[in-house]
Amino acid sequence: MKNLYLTTLIVLFSTLFFAQNKEKTDCNCKETFLWMKTTFSQNDAGFQDVIDKKGLDFYNYFTAKIEKKVKKVKDITLCANLLNEWLTFFRKGHIGILPTENTNIVENVNKADISDQKIREKYKDSRIIDLTEVQFKELIQQKKILNPLEGIWNYGNSYRKIGILRDEKNDSTFNCFIIEADSVYWMPKQLKAIFVKENGSFKVEYFLRDHSSQKTSAHFSNTSDYLLNVKINENDNWCKKIFPLTKNDVQDELFFQFKNNEKPFLLKLSDKTNYIRIPSFSYENKVFIDSVLIANEDILNTTQNLIIDIRYGTGGADVSFKNLIPLIYTNPIRGIGNKLYATKINAEGYKYYAEMFKQGGDTVSSKECMDISKMLSQNIGEYLEREKVDSIRLDSVKAFPNQIAIVCNEYNGSTDEEFLLAAKQSKKVKIYGKPTMGALDYSNINEVLSPDGKYKMMITMSKSYRIPDFCIDGVGVQPDYYIDQTFPEDNWINFVLNRMEN
Repeated sequence: MKNLYLTTLIVLFSTLFFAQNKEKTDCNCKETFLWMKTTFSQNDAGFQDVIDKKGLDFYNYFTAKIEKKVKKVKDITLCANLLNEWLTFFRKGHIGILPTENTNIVENVNKADISDQKIREKYKDSRIIDLTEVQFKELIQQKKILNPLEGIWNYGNSYRKIGILRDEKNDSTFNCFIIEADSVYWMPKQLKAIFVKENGSFKVEYFLRDHSSQKTSAHFSNTSDYLLNVKINENDNWCKKIFPLTKNDVQDELFFQFKNNEKPFLLKLSDKTNYIRIPSFSYENKVFIDSVLIANEDILNTTQNLIIDIRYGTGGADVSFKNLIPLIYTNPIRGIGNKLYATKINAEGYKYYAEMFKQGGDTVSSKECMDISKMLSQNIGEYLEREKVDSIRLDSVKAFPNQIAIVCNEYNGSTDEEFLLAAKQSKKVKIYGKPTMGALDYSNINEVLSPDGKYKMMITMSKSYRIPDFCIDGVGVQPDYYIDQTFPEDNWINFVLNRMEN
């Protein structure tokens, strides 16, 4: 088993996360940096390779710059950003450092001492649109001219239903109000946003959870005015129109679920083609992936084409894609193994994974992890050599699907890339999209807690035998069909579908 548990962490994501949080928490950044530098250099499987490549002088120069900065920092937010800046010297994936929950760094607007009623009371005087859902529907049905923006929309998060209505005093302004929400921070009828039409899109004043306003923008999808994208904190938030509805477009439904559904699902796009969305290969997601495959086994085995969409993946565990292999298999699949860096901390890491697999009911993987933990403990300071190549051999090849497209983008790394490397060996498979992240050569994450308990650091325990001949880090897995920037994201699957069927 080459990659027992992989998670993708990009330092850039950590930096953005910290920058958005306002709460201040103190820490001893100088001591934390010293702990991080020592722990990382002694335990990360890729540390020495980077030093050999970039040079010790450059490493010492870069480290001295960060050390000078951390001496002046006490705020945990600023400190975390500097710590991650140091880690970028080594690679962009599979490493990083985050505050633990007990630092309270994450904005905590739902504190235990604030009751729901007090929250409602705080925001009770917010502006409202005085219409019930029934009244709003009647008003919409009575209108002779209806702008595509007007109606009821299904919002992708806790604001489950919103209504949008043209302002009586200004034809270019539309008021968005809550129909169904959490009934704590937001109550029905309260004004959620104001849209102002401008050159085919909209300027938006959007009211956040604390009812403060944010200036942003919105636009319909490139293929339909039944899908609306509202930018919140630079993130895309997609809404789907549910009333009035004059058509049921498969592509609209597909893209809305793609942007908002955190669990795997299957949709039948046509008589010839099925679509499976897999948001994550995390170990926790394996049971959901397998359930989709089992529930749709007859459809999958009798339909010509299959599209597997793994865009924006999170990495995870190789075992999570195990049951996809029979669908894509045409010939033996060769996999390149890795060697493990033996340290006391990494031995503890494999002991943790042994317990994780045990709790998940996977006794085989649990035993393997425990055996590895013992071997690491007995070979401290060395690389534990393992099988350089293994292969997957199945007894038969499925007649259907006989054409498979796997769709990926630049956010796929780790286990996602391991899956793509396996899939590219099948005669049935073509990869569509963009080159992936490139975060696989050093893998098998170990989470290490700082002495003060305020941080957890991710390091890698394994090094691929592909190095240096066939590196993925910094390069990525290349698609067979590159989808360029002229294709908007909501049209990718339609492009793939047309290529497969026509």
